[in-house]
Amino acid sequence: MKTLRFVPFIAVCLAGCTTAFWTDMIPSERKKTYHTMFAISVKQDIKAELKSEQPWNSPTWRAFWIRRCEQVYHSQGMGDPYVQYIVDQRREAGLPDIPEIINRDFRTAWECFRSATDPAIEREAQGLPPPALEGKTWPDYWRIRFELTRFDTKIGEKGVTYIKQKREELHLPPVAEPRKGLIH
Repeated sequence: MKTLRFVPFIAVCLAGCTTAFWTDMIPSERKKTYHTMFAISVKQDIKAELKSEQPWNSPTWRAFWIRRCEQVYHSQGMGDPYVQYIVDQRREAGLPDIPEIINRDFRTAWECFRSATDPAIEREAQGLPPPALEGKTWPDYWRIRFELTRFDTKIGEKGVTYIKQKREELHLPPVAEPRKGLIH
């Protein structure tokens, strides 16, 4: 049950850069644990980059770090201090600065949301399965995404409406939503 608290965060990190909801979900005593987990994951990714390993879900380390910093930058309770932590850790390891990160030249939260959402809708329209971590079926996937999107203060209900409209345009079946939230 304890690990389930981090499933929504992990799911959204895999899906895109709209993670603003998660910090309000985690009780304050657990936030310290999350901060530690964040620091460890940044250090592990830096070690992997130094070893010239292939970054996860990105063509290059530069693209990986820009995407990761966008996620962090747009997340409630994280934002600029966490981006600066990444910058500082990369510098300490002797890695070059990435101008887009240094200048905080990121896409908007809405652009990040769309860049994660549009490909998922296209996958569904093509008959491909949903991402493994976010549901066994497309209705499950979208119910989880609706809940996570509603928690995101920068996207919220506008995002849910966007998903529903885009799916409708492609003649995909509507998703029945439960009355009570999935992640409450």
